[in-house]
Amino acid sequence: MLVIKLNKATTDTSIAVLKDDALLDNDSGGVRFLFDLAPAVWTSGANPANGNAIQDLAEQSNGSFVLRSGQSVTYAGGGFDFGAITDDESYISIPASVAASIWGNGSDNQYFLACLYVKLPISSNWNINAVLAPFLQFNNNVNGYQSGPDLITIAQKSGGVLSFRRQTDGTTGNIERTIVVPAGDYGQFAQIACWRTATEYRGRLRTAANTTLSTSAATGANNTGNFSTQAGQAGIGKGLWTPATTADHRSAAKFRLHRGFIENLNLSGRDPQTVLDADWTRVVARQAFS
Repeated sequence: MLVIKLNKATTDTSIAVLKDDALLDNDSGGVRFLFDLAPAVWTSGANPANGNAIQDLAEQSNGSFVLRSGQSVTYAGGGFDFGAITDDESYISIPASVAASIWGNGSDNQYFLACLYVKLPISSNWNINAVLAPFLQFNNNVNGYQSGPDLITIAQKSGGVLSFRRQTDGTTGNIERTIVVPAGDYGQFAQIACWRTATEYRGRLRTAANTTLSTSAATGANNTGNFSTQAGQAGIGKGLWTPATTADHRSAAKFRLHRGFIENLNLSGRDPQTVLDADWTRVVARQAFS
């Protein structure tokens, strides 16, 4: 991005405000949280520690890193590598204000876009446990979305499946869409996304192996469970993860987390696929992740 800086202030209010990330251009304040762990942003290059601030490039509210005592997450390839995890609760905490924005006044349409960039586990490490292994969830209960309000859960499911579950009743009721991960896409840098609009509920996987797959359902009803106070967990959250006792989940934790954002589509009015395709092109061009 070319930036020309003047040595004095301008009075021209028509000039667009310079954003920290091109994803935020023309988002009308819809992107409620955006993190990026590239070296240019995670400038310390250090392994994340408990309590580290996670900068919100959307400038709404910073997140934080939660690291359980005795656990180790490394900074590698421009992301957080969870490969050495042996217990749950090591994750980027997404401020509850994100979920509150999408919940709105309780009757607003819960239209959102959730996106993560990860390096997927290799095929031999993909979750084979009957219990999901989430990449992202908005619930702090041990049983995850099954025991309390949740905005969205995106997880590894047994059988080489990527699961997208949107809760509808504050507990077990949900709409699930799934994608079977192709053999050549395990271990690849990937964009994982899920959205709900007035016309559909969709999950999508795009990888560096030139794969783009998606799965959709009808929009469905709003979630009746009030998720407005729920902080998001990107990484190894509390809900459903059992790596301390389950070898399957310890293997499933062998992935890297690089970038992610949550967008309130009621505010932005943007088309999710257009946003995702443009962001993918920019992110890949940077070559900041491996």
